[in-house]
Amino acid sequence: MNFTFSIKKILFIVLLMPIFSYSQINMRVEYNIFVMKDSNQLENKAARIKAQQIERAIEALNFKLNIKNNASLFKLDEKLLRDNDWNYSMAKSFVSGKYQYYTDLEQKLMIGDIFGEESAILQDKEKYSNWNITKETKTILDFKCFKATTTYEEIGNRGEPKQIYIEAWFTPDIPINAGPLDIDGLPGLILEGYRNPRYVFKASNINFDTEEEIVKPKFKMMLSNQEYMEKLSEVIKEIRSRG
Repeated sequence: MNFTFSIKKILFIVLLMPIFSYSQINMRVEYNIFVMKDSNQLENKAARIKAQQIERAIEALNFKLNIKNNASLFKLDEKLLRDNDWNYSMAKSFVSGKYQYYTDLEQKLMIGDIFGEESAILQDKEKYSNWNITKETKTILDFKCFKATTTYEEIGNRGEPKQIYIEAWFTPDIPINAGPLDIDGLPGLILEGYRNPRYVFKASNINFDTEEEIVKPKFKMMLSNQEYMEKLSEVIKEIRSRG
């Protein structure tokens, strides 16, 4: 298969994806997480054991990306979770498992418990528009994938802006603009990617003919990304002022 990295071609393919790809399929992609373990470096035995338990809980999580009729939904498969398990609750927090990521032709949303209320953050559809597509390749689930990288800015724990590095492996053999979490913007389905190098999302199975329906998650309030960032900065400052 010949695949060039012309920017015009990439933009052309991405623009056509919602028209020709999403409307013709009903598919599900399952993702697992590979943890870059560093718990063994902890000197405190109790802390090391607890960290190892959380790492195992993270690797036991299963996420699914459903794509149908110009919409996609990425979320944690709650059916496989253990009820009232502290380790799994912490695991969900570490890998954004408490949020659902919904995208259609009009909106891109991150939905979950935000500032104590079920809310949606309206994401910038151009968030991942400045990709650097390399010629580095590898095979995932028998599909040839290309490596791409980009960065974006978010508010850090101290309220300061910080650059987040994104790495993704996408396959042009499946020309669908989607991937784990809210990572997208590439001319092919993302089968592996991360926003935090410690937690790598990797596709474990693809079902090209599923009967699952996509239901847009309900929420009480919607915030723009700017409103969310400003509110988050205020919350962080208030927490820090309390010592």
